[in-house]
Amino acid sequence: MKLFDLLTLKHDALKPEASKVHFAVFNGIEHPIDVFRDGRFEEWQAWQSKRNFSRDYVVSLIRMMGSSDRWLFAGAYRPVTAKPHPQRADHWLYTTKPVDEVSELAGRVVVKFRNTNRQNVPFGETVAEALEVVELRAKALSNLVFTGYSDVRLSKAELDRIVRQADPEWVGPLSAVLGIYLITDLATGRLYVGSASAKSRQGDTGIWARWKQYSKDGHGGNDGLRNVLRDKGADYAANFQYSILEVLPPQADEEAVKTREGHWKRVLASVAHGYNLNLEKDVERGM
Repeated sequence: MKLFDLLTLKHDALKPEASKVHFAVFNGIEHPIDVFRDGRFEEWQAWQSKRNFSRDYVVSLIRMMGSSDRWLFAGAYRPVTAKPHPQRADHWLYTTKPVDEVSELAGRVVVKFRNTNRQNVPFGETVAEALEVVELRAKALSNLVFTGYSDVRLSKAELDRIVRQADPEWVGPLSAVLGIYLITDLATGRLYVGSASAKSRQGDTGIWARWKQYSKDGHGGNDGLRNVLRDKGADYAANFQYSILEVLPPQADEEAVKTREGHWKRVLASVAHGYNLNLEKDVERGM
């Protein structure tokens, strides 16, 4: 199967003639495979020496270490803005948005291609027939391993990567339990205690349902976190760290979850010194 045949099954507008293909290789400082593992690839590829991302989509492939013709699919992106780089003349800085429909394939699809023309960002139609899918891995390439609920400590970038890739190593355990979680603002030390007690409208369950929302908007609908992001900007969510205080079985009733949430708010004083605005209000809402 050709790569674009696979991608268009997921998103029919993602065609070769609408895309540029970015063949990401070592830049003399960092290898993109390491950057991808760290969840920084989108930011890494945003800096381009030319206006390379001149179509509706960018399909990103990373050369795999030790191989000349194996490439890892790193995602597809929509270029949003292009501005001259503030530190480098004649260079460009892009903002992009991942194509969510194919994000589950990022880090899982391996493509065979020998880049004989040495052009790193060709038009899609010039290489589409040569991009052969040779492997579809069960799990995405990642440094993040779930070793237990008490060990969980995720940065916002790590949480975003897990959600973007729908990493089954994390989706399963986090969907299987209700519980009480902690969000720590690493810039100030302020805390937010939240709970997972119900199925989301999208059908997600458990802690996964709540954390998926935090990945999407940074605040998860919580007034205290929404206020700080409004004051400091949405990017401030990069300072948040996510951990789990207590897990409860999926059959636990809402009142039991609220009781344990209130306990942890009192223990950590997250109303007086954190982002929980009101103990009774927050517990009543189950947030």
